[in-house]
Amino acid sequence: MPLLYALPLIPPDTTYWAWGLPVMCLCFSPDIVWLIIGLVISRSFHDEDQALAGGVMQAAGLVGRAMGLALAAAVQVGSHICVKSTCNVDF
Repeated sequence: MPLLYALPLIPPDTTYWAWGLPVMCLCFSPDIVWLIIGLVISRSFHDEDQALAGGVMQAAGLVGRAMGLALAAAVQVGSHICVKSTCNVDF
């Protein structure tokens, strides 16, 4: 559905929400899933603990993204070095 943004049918003077909201509602993306998970987690706690629950969830997500990015960077650098030195590694 994000291909709707690429169509020349969108007039340049329309707002983002005229096309952005329907596209976001039609596509099942990680952004929508993350938003729904955040709402479910926050609503499952008492009123006085909802902000803490949302903050812990966001912190866990940021730590997970940072670790995934670090791992991906290490794999890329390792494979780049391996290609340059023509190493023979059995996986």
